[in-house]
Amino acid sequence: MNKKTSSALYLGTRYRLPWAFGALALLTLVVLAWTSTAMAQGPVSPTQFDITGFLQEATLTTAGDAHSGGTLKVNGHLVIVPKETIVILPANALTWQELFAQAPAPYTGVATGMARADVPAPLTTYEVEAVGNRIADTYIAGLIYISQQGLNNGAGFINFIDYSIGEMRVGGVIGDSTTGNRLRINDPTGKFGRGRLPATPTIPYALREIGQET
Repeated sequence: MNKKTSSALYLGTRYRLPWAFGALALLTLVVLAWTSTAMAQGPVSPTQFDITGFLQEATLTTAGDAHSGGTLKVNGHLVIVPKETIVILPANALTWQELFAQAPAPYTGVATGMARADVPAPLTTYEVEAVGNRIADTYIAGLIYISQQGLNNGAGFINFIDYSIGEMRVGGVIGDSTTGNRLRINDPTGKFGRGRLPATPTIPYALREIGQET
């Protein structure tokens, strides 16, 4: 190989190297961009939610399907209720469909009678707690609790028991039938106690009842 040929090869190699490095850098950028796009489009990790508030709306997907789910709205959040969901009440547990099927007239089968948007509007509000997972912007319930006022609680010593009407007093003066909170088991048929007596001027129903017969 003569000197001229050697110089030409050297020059060719010399001027080709920057192009090689440029192509390698471009390939690296393409790979990084593809990796970032693939990661951005990957599965979305769910986050937990726990919302408590008034039951604003409640819908049923299929009225005749005992396994049907639906939706509920609480604090402005629309929450999906999956099929087979069990709703926990203070002394009962019903499927989502049973809330509609067992609602009193005129709500039977079409509404729960507990949501503020029901027609006619219920006489009072009902509290709902929905616990579940939020996937993207979709709320999916896993646990649902409904009551009138689930956050109220209290404790104390029983200070008096009236066996004749099935009531007790809690938190008052021991032996005094006029002090303390009045409590009665919600047992209309007398399965666990005296049963619910008709309201009279001497036995008004302005008291706290425990549980509900099922």
